[in-house]
Amino acid sequence: MTTPSSAAARVTPQQAYRAAAAAMSRLANQPDDPSAVTSYVRALVALGLAHAARRVLAAARSRCRDEPVSAVLTQIEAAIAAAPSGRLPEAAARVTFERNLRALAATHPEAAERLRTTEVSRYELYRGIDGVGQVLDTVTLRWCSGLCDHRAVAGAALEGPPAVDLTAPLGFDGLGTGELLGAFLRRSQGVVVGYSPAALVIEPDAAALAVALRLTDLSDVIGQPRVRVFVGDGALEAAAALLESDPDVPIPTSAQRMPLTERPVAPVDRLFGEALERRAAERARILMELQREGSRRDPDWWRRRYAEALSGRGEPLRVLGITSRFTTVLQYSMAELMSAAERAGCRTHIVKERYDYSIEYHVPRRVREFRPDLIVMLSRLRHEFPDVPRDIPFLTWDQDALPCMRGEDVAAHLDRLTFVAGYGAWFGRAHLGWPASQALPCPPVAAAHAYAMAADAPVDPRWRCDIAFISHCSEPPSAMRDRLAATFAVHPVLLRIYRAATDELLARSAAWHNWVPSEIHLLVLQAAAECGAVLRDPVARELCMACMSLSDRAFRHAALDGVARHAERSGRSFRLYGNGWDRHPRFAPFAAGRVAFGDEFVAACRGAKLNLQLIEGGFIHSRSLDGLAAGGAFLTRTTRYDLLRPHLKRLADALAANGRGSVRQLRADEAPQVQAAVAALRSALEWSPDAIDFWLKTIPLEPDALALMPDLPRISFASEAQVGAVIERLLSEDDDRRAMAARMRSVAIERFSYDAHWRQLIEFISDGLRCGSSSRESDGPPSLPSRLDYSEKSA
Repeated sequence: MTTPSSAAARVTPQQAYRAAAAAMSRLANQPDDPSAVTSYVRALVALGLAHAARRVLAAARSRCRDEPVSAVLTQIEAAIAAAPSGRLPEAAARVTFERNLRALAATHPEAAERLRTTEVSRYELYRGIDGVGQVLDTVTLRWCSGLCDHRAVAGAALEGPPAVDLTAPLGFDGLGTGELLGAFLRRSQGVVVGYSPAALVIEPDAAALAVALRLTDLSDVIGQPRVRVFVGDGALEAAAALLESDPDVPIPTSAQRMPLTERPVAPVDRLFGEALERRAAERARILMELQREGSRRDPDWWRRRYAEALSGRGEPLRVLGITSRFTTVLQYSMAELMSAAERAGCRTHIVKERYDYSIEYHVPRRVREFRPDLIVMLSRLRHEFPDVPRDIPFLTWDQDALPCMRGEDVAAHLDRLTFVAGYGAWFGRAHLGWPASQALPCPPVAAAHAYAMAADAPVDPRWRCDIAFISHCSEPPSAMRDRLAATFAVHPVLLRIYRAATDELLARSAAWHNWVPSEIHLLVLQAAAECGAVLRDPVARELCMACMSLSDRAFRHAALDGVARHAERSGRSFRLYGNGWDRHPRFAPFAAGRVAFGDEFVAACRGAKLNLQLIEGGFIHSRSLDGLAAGGAFLTRTTRYDLLRPHLKRLADALAANGRGSVRQLRADEAPQVQAAVAALRSALEWSPDAIDFWLKTIPLEPDALALMPDLPRISFASEAQVGAVIERLLSEDDDRRAMAARMRSVAIERFSYDAHWRQLIEFISDGLRCGSSSRESDGPPSLPSRLDYSEKSA
C-alpha cells in the first residue's frame, strides 16, 4: 500500500500546495469524501504538516459512520505517526513574538502591550518543510490566509501585475502572516535617497496581528517610524484621527487586503479616499485664500515692500526656501542660502518633508503661516509646482543646469514676480529670449559658511588617504551614451546623428582630448551633414548639450583611469566615494562607499591629502568650492575652458561694447588685446565663426579661475604622462600643498559664498520688480549680461 508519508517523498512543495487546494475544494462540497480526505492528508504530509494532517483525520473519523472507511483512516493516521509534525513549538513562537513586540513598542507601546495580553490559543502555528509559516484555526480547521507559499505570494504581489509602487505609501487591511509587509518594507528601504515609503497597518482583530507576530520575524522593520499600526476595536477611527491631525503623515491611495482571520471587510480604501479628499479640499481652500490676498499686492506693492526693507525703514524680508530632504546636495545648499539670508538680516524658514517616509510638503499652509516676501527653490521653476502661489516674488537659483531650465515655454512664465539666477539664467537669456530683468547669470556658489566652520575639527583617521574623488558620476561613458540615446530615438536620422557624433567624441576623449563647446557644435553639425540632415536650432542645441554632458563624463573617467594606474603602480591609496563605483568594471577596487554631505564630506575632504576635481567645464565649481571651504587640498585636470576663457571674455567684451553680434563683425584694426585673443583661439581650436559664436552664447559667465587662483597650474595635469609626477610632487611637499590650499580656500570663502552675493541678489530682484518684464529683449549672441560681481568681495 502506498501511504501518504511514502508518497510525500516524491512531491514538491508547489505540487503539494496545488493538491491541497484541489482536495480542500472537494471537501468544501463533500466534507466526508474519503478520497478527498486522503488526498488532503497526503498533501499536508508532503508539506511537513503531519500534525495538521492528524487533526484532519481525527475530525473525519469522528464524522464517519462507515466502519471500513474509518479503519482506513485509522490506518493512515498510524502510517504518518512518525512524519514531521510541522508544529511550531510554543517556545520558538514566544521568542519571535517578544522580539517583534520589543521593536513595535519603540513606536507603538500601547499596541504592543495590547497584543501581549491578547488570547490566541485558538490558533496553531506551523512551519513546513519549505520554511513557510502557516496558521491553522483549530475550531474550523481552516488555514488562516489560506494554505500556500506566503513568501511567494508576497513576492508576486510586489512584482505584479500590477506591481506595488515601492516609492508610494501602502495600506494594509490586515497583515496575513506578515510576509508581504516584511517584503515591502525591506525592498523599499532607501528606495530614493534617504526616503522609504510609509506602511499603514489597520487590523481590527488583535488576535490576528498577535498570531502573525508569533509566526513571522518582523523585528528589523516593524519598529521603524514609517510603520503606523492600528489594532483592535477602534483601529479605523484611530487611523482616521491620525490622518486628520497630522497632515505630514502620507495617505496611501490603495490597500492590500490580507485579513488573517475571518472578519468583516474593513473599509480601509474608503478611509484613505476620504482623507485624501479632505486634504485636497483644505489645500484648495488655502490656495484660494492666498490668491485673494495676492490680488491685492501687485508688483508695485512688492517693489515698495522691498525698497522699505532694503532701506531699513520696513520689516526685514521674510524668505521661504522650499527643498527636499531626499536630495544629496540641494537641501544643504538651501540651508546655506537661508543662513546667508539670516546673516543679512532676513527672516527665513525652510519647507521640506517632515518625515523621511513622507513626500508631503503642504506649501500653501506654510506660506499662509510664514507670510514670505520671497520664495526660493534650487534648480526648479515655479510653474512646475501648482501648489506654489503665483502672487509672491519667486527665485530659482539654478546650480544643476537641468533640462527643465531649457524648456521653450519657460520664458512665458517669467513674469514680473518670477526670477532665475545661475547658469540657467545665462542660457535662457542667450538662447531662449528670457527677459534681462528676470534672469541673473551668476557663478557657482559654495556652502562656505557651514563647511568653513567645521574645517578646523580634528581629522578622523578613518578618512585618511592619499587621493580621493567624491562624485556619484560612476556610470561608464559608454553606458551613459546608450542611456542618453533614448532622447534621440524619436527619429532614426536623429539617432544616427547622435551615434555618429558620440562615436567620435568617446574615441577622442579616451585619448585624453579635452572638448570645448565650439568643437562639439561643429561635431554635431558635421555628423548631421554626413547624414544629409539640417538641424533646427532647438534640436541642435539639445544634441550639443547631451554631447557636452557625455564629454564631461568621459573627461572625468579618463583622468580617473590615469590616477588609478598611478595608484596601482606606486601603492598610493586612492578612494572613490559615491554611488555605483563598486559596480564599475575598472574602478570597483577603489570604491569606498558614500559620503554624506555635511560632517562626512568635511572629514573626507580633509582626510585626503589630495582631492580630485574633474569637470571639463573648469575648476571653479560648487563641488571644488565646497571642498576648499572644508579645508581640502586639490588636484585637477587642466581644462581648455579655464585656459581659453580669458580670451573669450576679451572677445565678448569687445563685441558687446560696439553692439556687434558675431565674430564675423570683427575688424582688422581691433585693439591689440582683442587681436591677441583671436590669435590664441585660432591656435587652440578650429576657427569657425558659427562655432565661436555658439561658445560665446553657451559658456557660463564663470570667473577667470587662473586669475583668481594663480596656484591652479601647479595642481593640474594635462595628460596621462603628467599624472604621476604632479601627484608625487604635491604629496612630497606638505607645507607647499597646504599653503596653496589655504590661499584657494580664502578665495572660495570670500568670493563664492551666498553671503558674498545675497545683497546683490535681493537688489536685482528689487530692480526687476521696478523694471518688470515688459521689455523682453534678450542679449545678443556674444554680449555679456549684467551678473553677480565675483571679482571682488561684495559688501
